[in-house]
Amino acid sequence: MRRFLLAIAVVAGLALGLPGGTASAAPLGGGSTFTICFTVFVNPPGITVLRCFTIQVPALEAGLGPGDCPQCGLAVVLGYDPAELKNQPTIVDEFGQGYGLLGQAAISVDGAKLHQSAVNEFIAAARTLGSTKLSARQVGYVDPATGKFDPEPAPWRQQAAAELTKAISLLQSNILKPNAQTLATATAELDASYKTLAENAGVTG
Repeated sequence: MRRFLLAIAVVAGLALGLPGGTASAAPLGGGSTFTICFTVFVNPPGITVLRCFTIQVPALEAGLGPGDCPQCGLAVVLGYDPAELKNQPTIVDEFGQGYGLLGQAAISVDGAKLHQSAVNEFIAAARTLGSTKLSARQVGYVDPATGKFDPEPAPWRQQAAAELTKAISLLQSNILKPNAQTLATATAELDASYKTLAENAGVTG
């Protein structure tokens, strides 16, 4: 299993302890899996917790973290504007469930319903965000044991993060002013983000 960490927090928060757990739907047959972990700042009580989701992909070659950190996963640090967003745990759950359902849809013989459910999760996240803007601040590696973040701006990591944030922005616009083309474009960006992760999650560079 490949561990991929998608960290949702300010950079300073990554130095804190990371209690948390893993949640996922029961794996379907076929393909491989990797894990997305979301780091979330919860206030109160003012702690950072780690939420992990198992994501399925059609195929995956095992990869290792860089250098002396083979246990490290990959991280995308996202920012919120305004920063005082209190619904990070809800958004993280919706992102995790959305990516999980995209993974299930990708290996299902008839994944249309699963795919629509995935899109609905991201729509829910966009609705929870409201007018808050989401951005990708940094990409790199995170050591799941310590929470230490090491920037490593490989193009594919930047691409996956950009595709997610663009999709969410489009979904926020679509909620305010529904438009079939906007929704279709947002859905295509979500699919592209999952595809980028699925094709590169085993890459070490």
